[in-house]
Amino acid sequence: MASVVFGQRNVCVFPLRRHILDEVFQHGPCNCSTQRRWKKPIDSARTRLEGRIRDHKLDKLMIQLKNLRLALDLHEFISQQRNGYASLQLLSRWRHEVGLNIEIGAFLKKYPHIFDIYVHPIKNNQCCKVTPKMADLIAEEDAAIWENEPAIVKRLKKLLMLSTDGTLNMHALWLIRRELGLPND
Repeated sequence: MASVVFGQRNVCVFPLRRHILDEVFQHGPCNCSTQRRWKKPIDSARTRLEGRIRDHKLDKLMIQLKNLRLALDLHEFISQQRNGYASLQLLSRWRHEVGLNIEIGAFLKKYPHIFDIYVHPIKNNQCCKVTPKMADLIAEEDAAIWENEPAIVKRLKKLLMLSTDGTLNMHALWLIRRELGLPND
C-alpha cells in the first residue's frame, strides 16, 4: 500500500493523493476511526436563537404593549376596589397576580400620567388612583369597541370562513382580542 509518516507538515504518501488523506485524517490521525455522526453541527434552541436577527423596533413595541397591558390590569384591579383607589401596600401584595416583577412603587412612578400617587388624609398611607385623563381614554376605548361591534362580527365571520373545519380556537382569540378589537367579554 502506502507508506505514511504522520505529522501535520510532513505527510509522505507514495500512491495516495493528499485530498484523500485529508478526508481520512480530518479530525487528526488518532481520530480516524471516530464516527462522523458525532461531528455533525449542532442544531439547538441556542444556535437558532443566536442565528435569529432581532428587530429593535418590534422589540420596543412589544415592551410598550406589555407595559400597557400591565397598566390596564392595574387599572382593572384599582377600579374593583370600593372607593376607586388602592393602597400601595395592597397593590404590592397583588403585584404577582398582575404579572409585575418589579416593585409596584417603581412601576407607578414610571407612569405619572396614568397613576396618581397620594397620601390618604385619614389613613396616612400612600394610595394610588387612576388619573382622570386615563379614565377618559379607557372610557373612549370602550365606546369605540361598542361602536365597532358590527365590524368585529364581520371579522370573526371571515376568520370562521377561513378556517378549515369552521371552528376557531378560543384561547388563540383570547390572546389576540385587543388586536382584533374584541371586548373583554
